[in-house]
Amino acid sequence: MGHPLVVCSYNMGRASSDYLNACKFADPTFQLTCREDDEKFNEQYLRVQEVSAKWLQNSADIYCLQEVEYLDRPLIQSLKNWNYHLVYFENAHTIDTVIALNNVRFSKIEQKSFKYFIDANNFKTIAAVTAWDKLSKQSITIFSVHAPGYPIVPNAPHSETSPGEQYCARLSEKIKEFPATLKIIAGDFNSNPELNPARFAPFHKYSLHRTNKPTNVNPKDKTQSERELDFFLTQSDSSNSFFSATKRHNIFFMPSPLSINPESNPSDHVPLLLAITTQNKPSTLSKVPTFFQNLFKIG
Repeated sequence: MGHPLVVCSYNMGRASSDYLNACKFADPTFQLTCREDDEKFNEQYLRVQEVSAKWLQNSADIYCLQEVEYLDRPLIQSLKNWNYHLVYFENAHTIDTVIALNNVRFSKIEQKSFKYFIDANNFKTIAAVTAWDKLSKQSITIFSVHAPGYPIVPNAPHSETSPGEQYCARLSEKIKEFPATLKIIAGDFNSNPELNPARFAPFHKYSLHRTNKPTNVNPKDKTQSERELDFFLTQSDSSNSFFSATKRHNIFFMPSPLSINPESNPSDHVPLLLAITTQNKPSTLSKVPTFFQNLFKIG
């Protein structure tokens, strides 16, 4: 019997500014012109967060989240209520990346989050954790990442792309400190291999899993308003074939209503799911949440 490991990666959007991007992408005439508009907008933003939390809660074994900001957001509260263990860098004013692990499936959870200095005055926090998967009886290392670096255009100046490249180089070195049967890196890389190959070069020994479709929208970018920025990277111990990552076509966008849709998604990113099998041809999908069983054809 197979026990698929389901991982969700989702940039939740920072405050209401990213949600505003999604609204303007859906309706280019959308504007906030008065205080009453602002109040209605904020009420709608909270309501949509609550809607998305109900759809996402308890739908994956692992959540790699970005732009979390505060732990009182509906999705975070829902995951806590479902007995997920939260991991993040705790000594920061606001929280960027968070990993949530299902306490039913994982044990021996060890906090490995750290702070990475971009320069003398600016830093990024990276959520990292090692855990023991009780179903497969294997160790797992997980990183939730949110790389810096703009603009997202071809041939961008090195001064603009280098922060993201250095971030990824540091990340690839850091993860070597944590031996595990399976290593998972998931998140918002703020670029893609075509636009900034140097950003992904440190992970040449990893398998890159992608949608090959836009995962983010930005209506302010008139040349490329839809971009693929969110990816999974996996690496398994070559001496142990217990884990085998599913093929790229087994990575899916969340189905409606969690596309880029301001009625149901409070972010300008879409949540992505990756299923990782615990044997080459698992005989069942029983461990995949019912809502997603029709999405995966594993084996």
